[in-house]
Amino acid sequence: MAKKSNSGTSLMGYSKEILKRDGYRCRYCGLDGSLSFSNWLSLCRDHLLEKKNSQRAKKEYIVASCQFCNGANNRHFERSGYKALVGQETPTPEKLVDFRKPFVEETRKEYFAFWEANVRASARLGLSEIGGVAASFAELVGRNAVEVYNEFSLQHELGIFIRAMYPNRKVQFERNVSFFFPDAPKNSFTKREMDVAVFSDDPTNPLFSLELKFPRNGQHPEQMFSFCKDIAFLEELVRAGFPRAALLIFADDPGFYEGNLNEDSSPLYGFFRHERPIHGEIQKPTGEKDGMVTIQGEYTVKWQTIKGPLKYALVEVDRTSLGLAEPGDLAPASGEGKGATDGN
Repeated sequence: MAKKSNSGTSLMGYSKEILKRDGYRCRYCGLDGSLSFSNWLSLCRDHLLEKKNSQRAKKEYIVASCQFCNGANNRHFERSGYKALVGQETPTPEKLVDFRKPFVEETRKEYFAFWEANVRASARLGLSEIGGVAASFAELVGRNAVEVYNEFSLQHELGIFIRAMYPNRKVQFERNVSFFFPDAPKNSFTKREMDVAVFSDDPTNPLFSLELKFPRNGQHPEQMFSFCKDIAFLEELVRAGFPRAALLIFADDPGFYEGNLNEDSSPLYGFFRHERPIHGEIQKPTGEKDGMVTIQGEYTVKWQTIKGPLKYALVEVDRTSLGLAEPGDLAPASGEGKGATDGN
């Protein structure tokens, strides 16, 4: 059996205590080595002082870093700002980390722009932006790198995943629509909160919105109607100014995606079991019979297998599907939203 290395660069050697002290997080970008094995493998240690400094080897002047941040813009020792900072008295480790962070972040932004334009685009050729996010996340779930078992865990894990994909964007849960559209009348929207919103620092520049569903208690036609309500809500968001939005459904109950075409009497079954286009006025199947939503666009649900009985479907809404050339049209489609204002 080969002898395990205990070198200073080994995760199981000298670096172990440094990483544990810093909570297994990169001090520059925050990569969390405790979240996954691959994250942990990416960690290393970083010296805050140059080689000629007598305090370089002290543990307080060695911090946890991911391998990229360690090498990113790594000539900071040569900058005049560093020499002025060190001066005659060695500064605290916190000041040294804060000094280097802007240079690391600058390099990360350059690499992110390249990755976004060249790597992600080519790897997901033929998929939309949200489609690429959904497919990549489903792939992680399929190989058990991420565990999803209900709607809350789907929102939580997907949020972490999206934050990693969009480090320069805000990813927030249950954001009220008034945050993005403060002047819009309250009855402009079927619901008030978005499950996931991705946007820049400026809320007038949103990227996309997601509604999430992972039904666990049967009630197939009722749940399918709630899916349709979410689609109507997404259309409202796109008309108001979001460039794109989507409904992501996870289901491990075959009743949501399988059935006998000759026996399925409800039109809702046709939408979600048999790929019939979702469009027009859709009646609530039980309870208040005046409950109805109107879908302006036309959407076909196609289920993709994740693992075993677990599948996912993505319904995307954008300006093209609504026939909109420009954002900002708040006027609802004829009859839209009637009987669909309970916010579920």
